[in-house]
Parts: sequence; structure tokens; C-alpha cells
Amino acid sequence: MYKKKGKDRQVEEENCSVPSSSGGNEKDKCQLLNKQLAKFFFSFGIRPEIIVSPIFEDFVKSIVEYRPRTNQLESTFTDEQELMSDFIYPGIIISCCAAELIDDFLVGMKWDLRSTLGFVNLIFNTYYYYKPSSRGGLKIPRKADAFILLMLKSVLNMEDELQVVSFSSIIGSSEEVKLLEDEQEKASCFICAKFLDYIISQKEFWGRVKSIAQVWVILFQTRRLVNLEDSNIGYVYQMMEMLKDGIEKSREQDHFMYDCSWKKFSEMQKKIIHPIHAAAAFLDPAYMYMDNFEMNAEMKAGLDYMFENMIDSDEKEAFTMELQKYLMKLPELFTAQAITMLKTWHPRIWWDFCGKHTVPVLSKYAIRIVSQPCSNLFCRRYYDLLRGGHEWREDGRPDEHEMGEGWIKRVNTMIMNENSRSLKLEPIILDKLGEDLGAFIDSQYCTKSYISYVKWRGRPHGQTPPLLLHAL
Repeated sequence: MYKKKGKDRQVEEENCSVPSSSGGNEKDKCQLLNKQLAKFFFSFGIRPEIIVSPIFEDFVKSIVEYRPRTNQLESTFTDEQELMSDFIYPGIIISCCAAELIDDFLVGMKWDLRSTLGFVNLIFNTYYYYKPSSRGGLKIPRKADAFILLMLKSVLNMEDELQVVSFSSIIGSSEEVKLLEDEQEKASCFICAKFLDYIISQKEFWGRVKSIAQVWVILFQTRRLVNLEDSNIGYVYQMMEMLKDGIEKSREQDHFMYDCSWKKFSEMQKKIIHPIHAAAAFLDPAYMYMDNFEMNAEMKAGLDYMFENMIDSDEKEAFTMELQKYLMKLPELFTAQAITMLKTWHPRIWWDFCGKHTVPVLSKYAIRIVSQPCSNLFCRRYYDLLRGGHEWREDGRPDEHEMGEGWIKRVNTMIMNENSRSLKLEPIILDKLGEDLGAFIDSQYCTKSYISYVKWRGRPHGQTPPLLLHAL
């Protein structure tokens, strides 16, 4: 589905109209539904030749048949946002891409925290520049968010040492300073040392760094999660709850992190989380089986949403009974083998193997819910792969003549081959997502960054130190 630019989505009323009819009430309902569907298609730039194709017809039928058949008429749509929120099929949920919103949130946090992160960066680079013996095994992550996580942890690990050994003594005893012939350059190093000594002597600084680190670890894990192809909406709900708790607890160290992030986080959470996300978290058996698990109001609302909009009327009674078995953790469902598999199998695989024969109705719907991805990055990756080597028009769509008649077949083949190679059977362990910092850059980063800072000190006032840019 390719989204048109704003001006291309402006559709005249007659383009969405349908011939008037003097038929009965059912025919009027059908015309209104067709008109609303037409507005939906035009708003998202779905081209007419796609709509009339047999593949698209089968796709729409599969969506309609997925949910109970109910006649529901909505008010006339005034804009795209209202169109998305009031779409005629309640079983279809349109939510924002979690990956995009998390990235935007990270960018905002890096800007709001730039002063503290700049000080941490300066401490990190100065320490390793003047203590080359401490660089053994030090690897600098290529990505900024991973680098920030590394230097926050590293500087906190230095706290006890820096309370005893000052930067003035570290720099004064270093061979690098002793070999300097330029007195002005040597003086600049000691000025930097006194500046850092003042910073590390402030309890407020260490409290702020600890509060930022506490939240940044979870932020980094969250970003890793939403970039995984095998992640789902249940995992992202659990991680957002962890992030919310982390931001709230950061006030124990310093209020600055909470004040900077809470409002932005709340706005982001509203855009990402729908009650069905909470239901998906509840239907993650490893999460629900935890000793400290408690069902909250959001999970209850999510299950109610499922019951009203997704469960067929002839299966509602069975669904309710089987849900009670799951909630009560009855041994017939949570056998010894099933409990062991909680730690080794992805939720959808667990339901297929452990729940299909014991709670078949619940298992069917649970698999559908826990299979829903939390971002559209998977689609974008195939978009980028297909884009290579072909001409693309200004509106972002491929040129069909260049792509050829086998374009759809190649897409399907690519996806099938990828799935056969990378089908994930294991669960995602949220606490372990921060262990992999990704690719690394030149190990001499600290040396180059500190030298850049020393040279910057002689530049005109107002320029940002080069070594701080990596953290921004």
C-alpha cells in the first residue's frame, strides 16, 4: 500500500459518491458502506486497478470473515484521522508504528539531555585518553543510542574511583601531558581537569546520571525490541510498562529525567497502545504465569474488546470457559512440559503446541493476537530490497513497466524464503535485549575525541565541542 502526498489525497465528493437508489433500507446501508470504503481507499492512495483485482478481493474477504458479521454504520468521515478511528469494521485496528515513535522519542530525549550527556561524554573520553591502560577490551558502539548506554554505564562504574583519584592527578601524572611543550596547551588540559573535578564532586550530577542511565537502559531495550521482526504487540506492551515504571522510579535519584520525559512518554504511549496490546500481553503465557503477575484494567479492556469484536458468536461461551482455565493456570493446560516450554518457545508456538487440544477456541484467537507485529519495519525492509535496481516515480511508487509482471511473485517468493530461513521459535527475553550493542567503530575514538576537544578550546565562543556531537 503506497500512501499519496497530501495534495493527491484530496478527493472531490463526486469521486466517492455512488448512484442514488430508491431501494429498501438494506440497499441504502450497502451504498453507505460502499461510500465509506471508497473514501478509505482514496485516502490511502489505493489505486482502482488494485481494488478490482482478484487478490485484493480475496484479501478483503479474509478480513471480513475474520470477525463476526455485524451491520455497523458510522458517521460521515471529516478527515483521515477520523476515518481511521471510525472505520466500519471494528475488528480492524489501525495503530501507529512503534518503531517510528520510539525513534522520535529517543531523538527528543537526546536533545533534552544534551548537557548532562555532554558532561558524561567528556568524562568518558578524558578518562580513557589519559589512562590508556584502561582501554583494554574497550569497544565503541557505532550507533549513538548504544554509545550513550555504554558511556553512562562506564562513567557510573568510575564513580568510586573518581571520588578518590581526581582528574587533576590523573592528567598531571600522564605521560601525554608531561611530553607537551606548548605551555598554553598544557594549561588547557589542567583547566579541563579542574572543570571535571568540580562536576564529579557534585552529588546532583551523579544522581542525574543514575536516573538517566536507569531509563536509558530500558529505552535501548525498547528500541531493540521494536526493530525485531519476531516482536509482537504483547511484547511492546510489556516493554512500555517497564519504561513507564523506570521513568517513575527515576524520581528517586533526580526529578530532571522524569520532568523531561513523562509528558512525551505519555503522549507516545497513547499513540502506540490499544487495549488489544494489553490483551496480547495477557495472552503471553510466560508473562501471565509469572508469580507477580496481576491483571490490570487495560488487560480487562483488551479482553472485552476481543470478546465484543473478534470472537464469533457461536464460540463466545467456549472462549469464556477456556479463558478461565488459562487465568486459573489449571494443570490440564499448564502441564510440566508446557511450563518448561514457557522459557523456550515463542508465545504463538506455545499456544499452537500446548493449547490447541486443551483450549482450542482460546488457542485459535490467542495465536492470531500474539502474531501481530508492533511495527511496519518488516514491510519497509522488503520495500527497500525491491527498490534497488528499479526506477521509482516521485510519488514513491514503483514503475510497473520497469518492475515487470513478475513483481508480486518475486515479493511473495522473497518473503517465503526469508520466513523459511529465519522463523523464530524462541521467546524474546526483554531483559537481555540490551546486551548486544551492535557494530563498533575505531577503538581510538577516545583519543581522537579528546584531542578534538582540546583543539576546540581555542576556537570562537559558541561552537559545540566535536566530542559532544556523537552523544547528540
